[in-house]
Amino acid sequence: MNGCITPIENAFECIGLHQCSLLMRYLFVETMAGKALFALGLILSVMRALNRMNMKIIFHYWLIFFISLILIVIPRENFKIMPSIMEKFGYTGIQTQDILKKAGIDPLIVSPVLSIIVRSMSVLTNGTIEVMDRIKVHNVSFLRVPFSAVKRWLLVRERITQGIQDPLLKEQLLHFYQDHYYLALKAFIKSRSLPTDMLWPGDTEIMALYSVEGRGQWDTLRGALYDWLNQDGIIEYIAVNYYEGGSLVDGAVRGLIHADRMKDPLGYSVLSFEGRELLTYDREADSAAYRDILNRLVRWFMWGYSFVYGVSLLAIWIIFPFVLIVLMLSGDIGIVVGFLKSLFLLKLLPISWAVVDKVSVLSFDISHVLGGGRVIFWEMPLVGIMVILGMSLSVGVVIFLMVASQKKGLV
Repeated sequence: MNGCITPIENAFECIGLHQCSLLMRYLFVETMAGKALFALGLILSVMRALNRMNMKIIFHYWLIFFISLILIVIPRENFKIMPSIMEKFGYTGIQTQDILKKAGIDPLIVSPVLSIIVRSMSVLTNGTIEVMDRIKVHNVSFLRVPFSAVKRWLLVRERITQGIQDPLLKEQLLHFYQDHYYLALKAFIKSRSLPTDMLWPGDTEIMALYSVEGRGQWDTLRGALYDWLNQDGIIEYIAVNYYEGGSLVDGAVRGLIHADRMKDPLGYSVLSFEGRELLTYDREADSAAYRDILNRLVRWFMWGYSFVYGVSLLAIWIIFPFVLIVLMLSGDIGIVVGFLKSLFLLKLLPISWAVVDKVSVLSFDISHVLGGGRVIFWEMPLVGIMVILGMSLSVGVVIFLMVASQKKGLV
């Protein structure tokens, strides 16, 4: 069987197919329910045949029942658990096999016909995305790591919002504020108002007011703060793959200092500058709280979408045995056709998400332009918000097409 993209989606679909196959066999073969369904379906087909004066209806019923029984319900195969696409590319996190074993599924028992249907649709979906991945947009590959830009952004953003966790580094920064930064800031605002943009030690106009010793200390601190953020090379990776220019490091360090000030305002409030700095702190705190809500929304959505999609795949396969029952009782082949249309649209959904992923990464470029010398990527979750809107829109379109196809035969 060809796998889904993520291990969670892959495991849920395998569970759905496994349970679907067992449920079909239980309903139609292993209990009296199958005989009762056959008898009831036969009675209903005879009634329809007499009502329409068409004996072919009875023949069609026998044909549908026994073809379904022989090709779909009775055959079962023990399939080897196939890894997800991410696992094939070397993903070492949660594995499909581990999830299935915890669910008590080993071996994986699936009807061969259903396996062929899933394999065909997965090949189409994954093949299309693979072709799209050849179009390089900041080295993003949806098959390797879906929404990699957003996930890396979340990781860095979480690290930034924690503030400075190294006590020695924090102490060095506070000493620098006291000995150099506040003196330079006080000299700067003698002839100007105090804009929010100036409230960070790495601003070029503020740095011009440092002494030689102050500049040296700031360069050392800036490097230490960056190293702390870049412990696993995550910022360096983003700088190489998503950005051009040198503003990324300053944007990250600036975000870290601001986050640390929000967590410890008293530690930084050495001088009040006639209350203007404290007032700016209040505005920054309001803005940070607003951004934190957006950050949480993006985080929940990003780690939850795979689970929701996997549950959808599981649910649609659990429904299939009851689709067969309705087919037996009504004789309407359109029931199965409608199911396959819905399944097809659901399996194609990752293609639209791959498009959203490609387009959303362009917001890195937008944030770079809008931020000027400051990369606002660290401050506003543009990429995540674009992904949420794009994915929600694609899901809405798929639901609309599912409903429309049932009513008007559009698909």
